[in-house]
Amino acid sequence: MKLAIAVALGVLFLAGCSSERAFGAYNWSTHTWNTPEGTKVEDRVSRKLIDPKTALKFEYLGEIYYFENQFDLEMFYRDPGTYNYHGYDPNYAGGP
Repeated sequence: MKLAIAVALGVLFLAGCSSERAFGAYNWSTHTWNTPEGTKVEDRVSRKLIDPKTALKFEYLGEIYYFENQFDLEMFYRDPGTYNYHGYDPNYAGGP
């Protein structure tokens, strides 16, 4: 019984964390979310929705990527094929 309650609470917690996405409409051409709080962008590394006005920006293959901090930008820069908008790019020849 305690396990069932813990699982139920975990599901509710996770549902609350993703509620902004659930109510937002995704724009595939600009890679933005229209939410009740305004336009948001996704940090491709942390997967958080962030404000595009305060985000760090990086252009890759003609598209703009947004990051909430320098660490996430550096993680993307090390292996952009893992985080790009189109999924993993098997032609990316990143080295160790």
